[in-house]
Amino acid sequence: MGELQFIQDYRDSEQHRESFFQLANSVFGLKFKRWYHHGFWGNGYIPFSYVVDDKVVANVSINIIDLIIEGEQNVRYKLEQ
Repeated sequence: MGELQFIQDYRDSEQHRESFFQLANSVFGLKFKRWYHHGFWGNGYIPFSYVVDDKVVANVSINIIDLIIEGEQNVRYKLEQ
């Protein structure tokens, strides 16, 4: 078995992308391949994964989005005490 490696933001790597799709399908029953082919994997979706022998074995992803809160875009609120 190969060494555990950390990779991120691999949308343009067909091998890692396909392996990610397989993991999502086998664990959660999600069909990300269709989502990708319909153009929904934009620049804001960033996967962070561990791979062994170029196979994705664990993943967490973020999706950076613009928010409009009370009419203002990209507003960061501080918690009031």
